[in-house]
Amino acid sequence: MALARPLPPLWQTLFPGLNGPMRPVLNLPLLQRLSQPFRMLPTPFAALALPSISFPSIPSIADIWEGILKAVPKKKTSYRKKRQRFMAGKGLKDITALHTCPACGRVKRLHILCPYCVDAIKTHIFGQMNWSLRTPTSKQMKQMKRDKRDENRRKRQVETDPRKEKEEQILKHTGWFGKSG
Repeated sequence: MALARPLPPLWQTLFPGLNGPMRPVLNLPLLQRLSQPFRMLPTPFAALALPSISFPSIPSIADIWEGILKAVPKKKTSYRKKRQRFMAGKGLKDITALHTCPACGRVKRLHILCPYCVDAIKTHIFGQMNWSLRTPTSKQMKQMKRDKRDENRRKRQVETDPRKEKEEQILKHTGWFGKSG
């Protein structure tokens, strides 16, 4: 929407006293004397008014407001830029508290139950003895393939699997699967 006439600068609206015409301040006798040329001034005043001495220039309010008004964002920040700013440097933390399960020998997190042992207990309690009754997930399929591949390697190397021995000891000791297991 275009305005009929342009708005006055911001500093004029904030400081209306500066808007009016400049009044001549030269009605004071000292200022009248200082405004005259140096040749007419007496010697002590001329000695004080050296041209090499200058006071630091103070920036006007218009200069200050101009810098502030130029510092505002021009466009809306995109969703991607905001996500990059908020999510930067906050990657996933590494899990360092890993230990082996004392029952089955697989790797598990510290202070958390072994998921394989818990699953074995659940299958025993609910009567699902065979894994074929359930369809394994893709992650379980990968794990089963990896286990089969490792088992084939061990057979070629003629080494016994330490997990199998431990599993047999546990099954004998706890009697989870009864006498048939």
